[in-house]
Amino acid sequence: MKVVLIGDSNIAAIRNAYVESEDARALHPDGVSEVSFLGMSNNSYHQPFYSNETSQVVVKRPDGSIVANIRAADDTVYGILLGTTTQRISNSGDWGVYAPVSLMNDEKIPVSDKQILEIIKYDLKFKLEFINEINSLGADFFLISSPPPRDSHPAFVENERKSIYKYIDALYREIFINAMSELDLHFLDYPANVVKDDGFMIHEYNPVKADDYFHANSKYGFLQLMQVFRYVEAKYCLQT
Repeated sequence: MKVVLIGDSNIAAIRNAYVESEDARALHPDGVSEVSFLGMSNNSYHQPFYSNETSQVVVKRPDGSIVANIRAADDTVYGILLGTTTQRISNSGDWGVYAPVSLMNDEKIPVSDKQILEIIKYDLKFKLEFINEINSLGADFFLISSPPPRDSHPAFVENERKSIYKYIDALYREIFINAMSELDLHFLDYPANVVKDDGFMIHEYNPVKADDYFHANSKYGFLQLMQVFRYVEAKYCLQT
């Protein structure tokens, strides 16, 4: 069996863990002949990024080059890391002016949860359509979470922005996870032990680059890869 992980730039943490760690490769489930990692930036998924062709869904970069051909194949399972990378909405600069009604103060313009939900659904449009297409195709796949929210962005010196970020991130994730549940698709959330009591990611999982405020490092990627391996092992009765 082949395991193909496809998604946005958060795939890199999982890929790096697999490439860099002998421990990760040692836990490779028996019965899995190949693990591959395919991805492109999150912004590439906010425009039409796939085509439905004969017996396959083709994922393409904005320049038209092919990232992946997804097929319903007995020997391949796909892990899709899309749908919970929330920063385009949760960390928008607009939250310097606006705020959810429940987090309002006199200096901000209120935005209702109904309005926020519509914004999130619009942001998820192409990703949800893609997931419906590969589900209709009959491909075997599951969903993988992006890392939890991080509190290290310079904008978060304003505590209200930090609260807004976490609030929108939670709403965004809830909408996506509920949509996957309605389709009876399995969703692997981020590991529970990577967040602090306040819900933000523990700093030891931050990437090496000081100005990277949204990704995670390969130490985090190792934990997420182990989740993937455990799921594949249990789902397909594989033995390590």
